[in-house]
Amino acid sequence: MFNRSPQTKIINETEIETVCRLARAADLEGLKEHQRNHQHFYYSQRKEDGYTAMRILASEGNILAVHFLIRNFHEIADDAVKGFAEAGLFDEVEKLCTIRKSKYEFINQAEYEEYKVNHYFQVFHPDESKLKGYVRGGHDHKVEEMLNMFSDDSKFLDIALHGYLKAKRWDRVQELLSRGAHLNLDDLSGKFIKDNRERLFAYMPGMQSRVNLLAVKSQQKYKGEKIIQLKDADVMHRLMSEYDLNYDQAKALAAIKANGNLAGVRTWLLQGMQVSKPVARIVNEDEDDEDDDENTPSLPLLPTDIYCLITKLVLGMSQQDTKKIIQNVHANLFANIQKSLSHKLASGLFSSTKYFVENAKAVEQFENRYKNYHR
Repeated sequence: MFNRSPQTKIINETEIETVCRLARAADLEGLKEHQRNHQHFYYSQRKEDGYTAMRILASEGNILAVHFLIRNFHEIADDAVKGFAEAGLFDEVEKLCTIRKSKYEFINQAEYEEYKVNHYFQVFHPDESKLKGYVRGGHDHKVEEMLNMFSDDSKFLDIALHGYLKAKRWDRVQELLSRGAHLNLDDLSGKFIKDNRERLFAYMPGMQSRVNLLAVKSQQKYKGEKIIQLKDADVMHRLMSEYDLNYDQAKALAAIKANGNLAGVRTWLLQGMQVSKPVARIVNEDEDDEDDDENTPSLPLLPTDIYCLITKLVLGMSQQDTKKIIQNVHANLFANIQKSLSHKLASGLFSSTKYFVENAKAVEQFENRYKNYHR
């Protein structure tokens, strides 16, 4: 079988593909020849994701090729940190992020040069690079470790947010926005914003921020269809906030609201739970049961499984999403009752006792409904 040599260029091969091929083969002469025409090839980025050759190789887990590039051509290793972090090579990440000593810490140049033999790389932004790689690789536990470590610096929360945005990890985007992360429109391409505008509208808390998003990188006017989008987004945002829903769940409820049916559906969600219970075991008459007839279990007015099936059909959602909406609608009702009781009774001199009594009733009712649904 014919084996293509490292020096043989593949037809239609991009510059970055050429560099990666030569680096994998540790072809020093081939890369030097390439460098004559592309002096700073290590800065070149792939169009679709902005990856350099070094990051591509690191994300593949090709440790030898990465160090070959760093040692011979470009000692700045931030992209290698991102790639190794993405690949889950945590030990390699930490090795690169060890702070290199300054030449001023050595007695003479000779000692410094000797030290550089094994410490020939430098990382200017180790923490930011690690975080970007962990986000892109989906290593959420490492992301959380870093966010906890730098909880006083909102910059890291914002870096994680934009990483998840580019990866379209919408569950994490919504979570980080709720934790106070800020959306920087300048960090997103116009195409990304256009393709995901409705979803981004819904995530943003205020009308002015949506108007800014509507106008970003374009000269669109805020009329007609665009104004409708802004109003729809406001409905979506309130549904997501009040009922603790994700975008797709809120979109299903918003469609019901648009048809004027949301009030009726909400009544069904609340009242249906009141009369639905798991089917109890019916005692066989032939069994020797010492219980009185009044203690014999009976069928519920509406079995929970049937209630859930009807609700699933009404909402047009998956079973998991239906379950979450049922739970969160009841949690929302309970929160509103507590807020109302606190406003009316908690501060009065003679009403505080009544507040605790009424609040205890609300807690008991909520727990009973929850217990019936999860039994």
